Order: sequence, then C-alpha cells, then structure tokens
Amino acid sequence: MFNRKKSVSRVIVFIILLGLGWYTVHHVKQERIVDRAAQIGEQYFKEKYNYDVIFTDHQILGGWVSSVIIFDGHLINREGDTVRITINYKTDQVQSVGGKSYLISKELSDGS
Repeated sequence: MFNRKKSVSRVIVFIILLGLGWYTVHHVKQERIVDRAAQIGEQYFKEKYNYDVIFTDHQILGGWVSSVIIFDGHLINREGDTVRITINYKTDQVQSVGGKSYLISKELSDGS
C-alpha cells in the first residue's frame, strides 16, 4: 500500500512539473512574439507616419484562427490619439493599421 501511494505521488509530481514546463515554454514563446511584433509596429509607425507610438495592449490570435497579433496604443505624449496595428507574427508583415482618420491619412510619401 505504501509503495502504491508513493508511486501515485511521483506520477502527480511528474504531471505537475510537465505542465509547468509546457507553460514556461509557451509563455516565453509568446513573449518573443510580442517583443518582435512590437518592434515591427513601432518601426512601421515611425517610417510611414513619423510617429513615435507606445502600445498599451495586445491580443494574440492563435495559429488555428489567424497568426496575427493586434496592438492598441497611442502616440507618445498624446494619449487621445489612439492607434491600432495588426501584424502577422509568422511573416512579420503589417496587415492593417487603424486610428483616427487625421492620423492615418497622412502617410509619408517615399520621397519624404
């Protein structure tokens, strides 16, 4: 009886450790996705609109839906001027940009 309880305890501990390991790997992977995509988004707003932005929220859509991350934020020192950008985190491509029309309509031309 004692050996059986000991074996069950070991199995439970193993399952818990396995779950914690999976969670840690998954969390680190998501952090990398967020960091990389945030850099792409910040660079995009700087190059296309000459805006410095800060992202205040994000949502990752899982690969089974669509491999995108959506950032919401605002211009630095202008919290009322909100922006949104959607980035495919597998291809690093910007898929859409949103914000107040007076912000988004003034995209810089290539010659600027």
